[in-house]
Amino acid sequence: MAWIALALGLLTLAPPSVVTDPVYPPNAVAGGAVVAALEIQKGAVTAVEILSGAEPFAGSVRQALSTWRFPAMVVRARVPVVVVFAGPNLLPAASAGESRPRGTRRSDDLPLPSRLSEPVYPPNAWGGGAVTLRLEIDPSGAVRRSAVVKALGAFTDAARAAIAQWRFTPARPGRSDEALAVVVFRPPVLSSR
Repeated sequence: MAWIALALGLLTLAPPSVVTDPVYPPNAVAGGAVVAALEIQKGAVTAVEILSGAEPFAGSVRQALSTWRFPAMVVRARVPVVVVFAGPNLLPAASAGESRPRGTRRSDDLPLPSRLSEPVYPPNAWGGGAVTLRLEIDPSGAVRRSAVVKALGAFTDAARAAIAQWRFTPARPGRSDEALAVVVFRPPVLSSR
């Protein structure tokens, strides 16, 4: 993983210094999720492996993540990134609020999501964009803490509330892990009915 030793001997994931948002595919009629693994060398992303997720979302994620940059001190690393495209409806359907990522390829060196909660479009918000967070995952797989890498007003709180419900399968049982998360919002689709 992208672990960098600090002076006290603690380990932490260095957040990206350049973040490009995945584009919400205009032809998507529902939300989706993509789990990716980034290969990083000397701060540059050298490969984006899609572990789960399908088109039209996977291509957008691959394109965006390939442009991310990390501090040069990240000499060699493998980092998990979970990207959730919030549903385009103002409120998520009752059954669509929580899901398990389907078909995620196993990766023994990365924590992988086992349950994702879809964020709710914030009241009094308008527009869209993406929120990027750095996650600390406790030994049980719960998200212990989320740190903002890239904020987006009221969308940041909505993303953090959803991510607090996520669960992971830790890569290293009994130890904490870290991952990155991106939540992409688009303006809601309103029906004239």
